[in-house]
Amino acid sequence: MSSGGKTAPRFTIMRACASPDSGLHLGFLAVFALLILASGAGAQEPGLFIDHGVEPIPFRVRDLTLPNALVLGLIPVPPATIGKGKLALEMTYSHANYFQISDNVEGYLAQRGERRSLSGVDAEAILTLEGDAFYIDGEFGLANLVVHYGLGERLDVFAIQPYFLFTGGDLDSVIHNFHDTFGIGQAGRDLVAENHFQILLKHDGNQFVFLDRPSSGGFGDPTVGLRYVLPSKPTGWEIGFEAAVKLPFADETKFLSSGGIDYGLQVALARRWRKNAVVLNVSYVFTGEFKLASGFRPSDLPAINLSYLRRIGSRTTAVVQLMMAGSIFSDVTDSALSEIEFQTTFGVKWELRKGALGLALTENIFNFANTPDIGVHLSYGVIIDEFLQ
Repeated sequence: MSSGGKTAPRFTIMRACASPDSGLHLGFLAVFALLILASGAGAQEPGLFIDHGVEPIPFRVRDLTLPNALVLGLIPVPPATIGKGKLALEMTYSHANYFQISDNVEGYLAQRGERRSLSGVDAEAILTLEGDAFYIDGEFGLANLVVHYGLGERLDVFAIQPYFLFTGGDLDSVIHNFHDTFGIGQAGRDLVAENHFQILLKHDGNQFVFLDRPSSGGFGDPTVGLRYVLPSKPTGWEIGFEAAVKLPFADETKFLSSGGIDYGLQVALARRWRKNAVVLNVSYVFTGEFKLASGFRPSDLPAINLSYLRRIGSRTTAVVQLMMAGSIFSDVTDSALSEIEFQTTFGVKWELRKGALGLALTENIFNFANTPDIGVHLSYGVIIDEFLQ
């Protein structure tokens, strides 16, 4: 596009995609249902997912901020292993609604005088605004399949395979009505149409635009890693270490990968009492390149996750988690995107005869302009040897 004889900024407008197959959503739910039915209810031997007293296992959910979700995310983990020669399986499905907008973009949209999605003309105009500009509006599901294998009594190897499902915004109207009901500002949601997936980022000459979903979804980059737990428990604290690498096998043009290799380290500490437990995770991710924006070098990602668990029934545990994390934009822009992320997750876990089932909700707190508005999670984990018995 051009205006006034000048060459317009370069950007990519992705073609509209067909609606994601709702059968995929139903398929994930069906797998969970079959496993739960096969598991039944009752006690289980101690292991990575169930332990004596309070289950010291945080919700194994990662940062769902876009586009942070495309780089390595070290999932909160307890300092525990599954035992030599054992195989364990985890499945987690998360669904997040995301809406972030910079002040200059919100001002531009307010001047349009109508509520509609971004057009190519809008994108060109926004890319010419002074300073950094961003607009991220969408909803996506992330299914994580995690496999653990015990190399020794205190050493595990694990692999994580994510699968993304990009949707428009099934929760948009729910969030909009919630904000209206409780007198919470819409922060620009009332300036654009609902049920769209659109992303526009501009910083220091680096920019990319998706005016439609980049794809209906697909497999993301796999992660492989090692986990080691110390044999001693100084002052009652259990201590473990984790190292992982994310390999760029997925297609970055479909928003399934950053296109770079990421490395990460994590330290886990846990202390448990009869009905309570605390788990602290401190991690650091060394990010690689980000091929979606040529020349953009994402910032490394430090994170702290504090989990409090309390037994509220013979087989039921309540969990509250507080997460503080950096952004891939922390060192490259002075805007809401570079602020520290704060998110809280709360939910319940139920011990089954074979495995553990979890249901949780994530909300953003403090800084609302750089994190998902809401995320819901369904999880199931089991040691395969015990599942087959």
